[in-house]
Amino acid sequence: MRNTFSLFMFFIFIFTSPIQGQLVFLDSIPKGPWENQKKLQVYKVNKDILRLDELSRDFIINLGLTPPDYDPWIPGTPGYDRKHNLDFDWNNDGLNDIVITPAGRPEINGVVGVYMQKKENDQIIFESDSNYFVTSEGDVGSFWINIGDLDGDGLVDMVLPTANYHGDPNNFPEYYADDCYHTPDKLFINNGTGFDKYIIGDFEVSGGASPDCPNSVERQAIYLPNENRYGILTNMAQGVPLEDSVGWYVLHKFNSDGTYTSAQVFDRNLFSIPSKTDMHGTSQYPVRPLLINTENNKVSFSAPYRKSSTTTYTSFGIVDFEINNDLGVENILLDTSIDLPLHENEGITLCDTWGTYPVDLDNDGEVEIVTLQHVVPLDQGYFGRIVIYDINGVNITDTWIDKDQGGFDYSFDLSNHHANGIHLKDLNGDGYIDIIPENGWFFDRSDSSLDSNFTSLVFMNNGENFEIYYMDFSSEHKNSAGLYQGLYPPSISVLNGFRFPVDINNDGFYEILQIRFQGLDLIEIAYDNDNDGVRNTEDAFPNNSYAISQDIDGNPIFYLPSNNYNIGVKGTSCIDQSNGQINISLVDQAINYTTTLNGNESINFNAAVGYSQNIDSLEDGFYELCFSVEGQSNYIQCFTLNVKAPLPLSVYSRVDSSKKLLSINMEGSDQYTVILNGKTSIATSNYSELKLNSGINFLEVYTDKECQGVYTEEIFVSEQVQYYPNPTTGPLQIFVSGEDTKANISINGINGYCYYDQIMSVTNSRKIELDLSSYNNGIYIIQIEGETVSKSFKIIKK
Repeated sequence: MRNTFSLFMFFIFIFTSPIQGQLVFLDSIPKGPWENQKKLQVYKVNKDILRLDELSRDFIINLGLTPPDYDPWIPGTPGYDRKHNLDFDWNNDGLNDIVITPAGRPEINGVVGVYMQKKENDQIIFESDSNYFVTSEGDVGSFWINIGDLDGDGLVDMVLPTANYHGDPNNFPEYYADDCYHTPDKLFINNGTGFDKYIIGDFEVSGGASPDCPNSVERQAIYLPNENRYGILTNMAQGVPLEDSVGWYVLHKFNSDGTYTSAQVFDRNLFSIPSKTDMHGTSQYPVRPLLINTENNKVSFSAPYRKSSTTTYTSFGIVDFEINNDLGVENILLDTSIDLPLHENEGITLCDTWGTYPVDLDNDGEVEIVTLQHVVPLDQGYFGRIVIYDINGVNITDTWIDKDQGGFDYSFDLSNHHANGIHLKDLNGDGYIDIIPENGWFFDRSDSSLDSNFTSLVFMNNGENFEIYYMDFSSEHKNSAGLYQGLYPPSISVLNGFRFPVDINNDGFYEILQIRFQGLDLIEIAYDNDNDGVRNTEDAFPNNSYAISQDIDGNPIFYLPSNNYNIGVKGTSCIDQSNGQINISLVDQAINYTTTLNGNESINFNAAVGYSQNIDSLEDGFYELCFSVEGQSNYIQCFTLNVKAPLPLSVYSRVDSSKKLLSINMEGSDQYTVILNGKTSIATSNYSELKLNSGINFLEVYTDKECQGVYTEEIFVSEQVQYYPNPTTGPLQIFVSGEDTKANISINGINGYCYYDQIMSVTNSRKIELDLSSYNNGIYIIQIEGETVSKSFKIIKK
């Protein structure tokens, strides 16, 4: 049986002009409110993830270039370019590594290097490997789309397109090619410890003015699933006369020694591309690969062209090819075009690279066309817009991007940025393609131009339309982790980089790579597609709110989060009462539940009887409340509940006689009535301090429940008593504080015998005098009792 699949051919006019350090006028940026705006919660920000080792730094310096610096970026200083590739594992450690340009001067030279992914102190970093650093020997071309295992040995290789040196004419390097704008592209074959470099010799048939001067060719790696390797799809027809242009699309398959075979794969006569005529004659517009996914039987191309009859609009078309495994065309299934009219008084509508995507947004089998367009020129810069078409060219943007979300038309970039690109990926793995703008589309959450707090917007696809989410950074990463640099001057912000969705661990959930000019940040998002409280990365079934794990056969195990059950317990009113209560309210009301209490009679919760019920007339004690779910025989969720009876009232008191202070600790209630010497107070805590009187004090404590009882206590606080001398030969003076006018004095031996017991008067000087001269030598206990005095002490008679 013939194996065939579909090939989409896509044509669009392309205008590209990346702007670094662009100024953005804040007056045009919408500000809050944000309280109801949906958000993508940032889980973690890995700051400054690139590490340039000394050997790599020396490699750059020896080329006469300046390495990137992490110090604050100043326009014109070296910095990382936004072009990169993070799709491959270069050292076979299971982690994707990044290829990027860390340094270069476009007119002279450039560097492309591989940084290997590692973990350092729980931070994701990428460390340079100087063995995989190469120089472009000219301006760096599109290396980021020319990477893959080209020779089938399991190692990742790279093709590096380059332009010729076009710097100081008095300082030509050795690689300079006389009178040529381009130099031959370079092939770098990975040998396991570095690269073997080869020159790709297809320039001899390029059709250029000189066989030694290659024309610019469009190249892109394309996966060949039957061979489990990559080939390089090469457009050899750019600028070629019309009559010579047929068949100039070829596929190169490389060998480990740099040699290759070539085969024509597309006949240019199959493309409905208008020709152009200029001073050089009539030629065809070039066709460029746009989206390549041969595993899913789809390849898309773009071709820049404009209707020659007028400049009031641009046009693009779609051709759907049915092709076989050798990329041979079997049938033309679709051939259509779309016109883009001018927007009044706004200049010319154009589309950028990284801005044209034929994708199926709602998974209905029909393709939608998502484009990034911008309008130029304007007095204050460029305004980007996202425009979506159906397969027939009808503008359906309003269907997909609701203008009522937050009161703004989010399809229009009000942050006033040059439209560098949008990226379409299924960010959260829910099966629908989302949109993340490469730059622009940021809003100020602070409602203050003096303390701006910018946040980036993301378009999340729910299958019917795009919902606008903002990236919610924690306070230590204000201003979107530094993607926008302060205010300069007060009404202007400086763009500090670009955003790219990347899946660094191939788990199907995308991180956000922020390429700032002085460094790179990797933002991890806490996706939770099913809102079950478990992050996608920890959820075996991220799109199933009823499962987070699986059994040994890979089947989902039914799950409900614990916060699905709102359970309240009310204790009995008193000991030996049976009026306790359990209150139940269930959050998920799309399923039917059955509840048992201690395994007894079942209680149902469903739409008919409701999802909130009470269980009454309970005695104090422990109960097991279990829930089962209709249709889930293996699911049961149990809770152990304690219906409490009030504890008996208990009071512990402590007296500080020197300060006449009473401290009481109480248990058994949340509120206590305390009566001391007839004065009532309410205590709402379990501890209280009270001031005592001299003499007898009466304490009473009780709660609002009679069954808990009443605590009473009599507390005597004695006035101070002093005596002199001790020891004594006979005379003894006793000084009694307070206001008592008489006191009972007793003299007792240590054997308990009472020698003296009499009421004596307390003089105005507060003194009582005793004479022990007639007593035998020894130890005696003197006891004084009065209305506010109660004291005993030992006296030595000698």
